[in-house]
Amino acid sequence: MQLAANTKIPERTYNIKSYLSGKYLDVENSATGDGTIIQQFPYNNTAAQDWLFIYIGNGNYKIQDVNSGKLLSIIGSSTSSGTDAWIWHDDGTSGQIFRYRKNTDGTYSLLSKCSNYNYVLDIEMSPGSGMNDGNDLQQYSDIDAANQKFILDSMYY
Repeated sequence: MQLAANTKIPERTYNIKSYLSGKYLDVENSATGDGTIIQQFPYNNTAAQDWLFIYIGNGNYKIQDVNSGKLLSIIGSSTSSGTDAWIWHDDGTSGQIFRYRKNTDGTYSLLSKCSNYNYVLDIEMSPGSGMNDGNDLQQYSDIDAANQKFILDSMYY
């Protein structure tokens, strides 16, 4: 499903695929506890790869892991580049709020509020130059790199 430029992402469930590797954002081991790391992993048809985009106004979204009901969160709502993402219960902090940018190549970048929208979600490049199963999701300086771009595969067509 392609969205027109400057439209709101429909509130629905998506699989979020890395533009670089073709792998999906995945909650490690399908765990449901606070503090479980988010990684990239090949598509496995589990709810640990299903993400519900919830619009909260002013261009902002919360991104909920369908398997656990917890939110994609930047650890500690950190303002530092290189901070990992994990799932955490809704604690109302800025580390759980994101905006999107539609890129000219049709991909999306997801910008974190805790960084004042200066950092984007990013697949960690080492080990394996961003291609390995298990590479962590983090926030990082926006350099418009392929590991910072995602394809939103809607589960409803």
